[in-house]
Amino acid sequence: MDRPDFASSSRGDALVSAIPGIVLSVRVADCCPVLVSTADGRAVAAIHAGWRGAVGGAVNAAVMKLTQHAGVEARSLIAAVGPCIGFDAFEVGPEVLSEYENVFGSDAPIRRGANGKGHADLAAACRLQLLHSGLASDRIDVTDRCTHRDADEFFSHRRDHGVTGRMAALIATRT
Repeated sequence: MDRPDFASSSRGDALVSAIPGIVLSVRVADCCPVLVSTADGRAVAAIHAGWRGAVGGAVNAAVMKLTQHAGVEARSLIAAVGPCIGFDAFEVGPEVLSEYENVFGSDAPIRRGANGKGHADLAAACRLQLLHSGLASDRIDVTDRCTHRDADEFFSHRRDHGVTGRMAALIATRT
């Protein structure tokens, strides 16, 4: 977070920085990009949240690290949940549905189907994680864009059977 020798192309589900002028980036093609900032923009986080990251706590961990490092409370942060695969397009197996229920309980943003499979709402899961981390509801912006449905705008790993590009979500600290 504070290292001026921060390596480019580092791998991980979340990056947090308070280095002036640093740009953080996550690449996605159906997973959910989540960008978080302090109100003054002096500390930021970029989070890559696929279903595993959303239920595994990547969003919570990044928010906790950001608040600790910046010395602010989570309710003062601002977040944007970017385009990802939408609820209707994100069919998942029973193991994913169970993970969602384990993490979110009765609030799990899922719909079970008759065949054991169902649909999961990745953007809603990320929003719930932000809320559970302490962010205020009115400080979280969630897009309605779907990477799978909106083919003229976005790459989609699932729609294009893995032969696709990636989008980058970027966030920078203020200088």
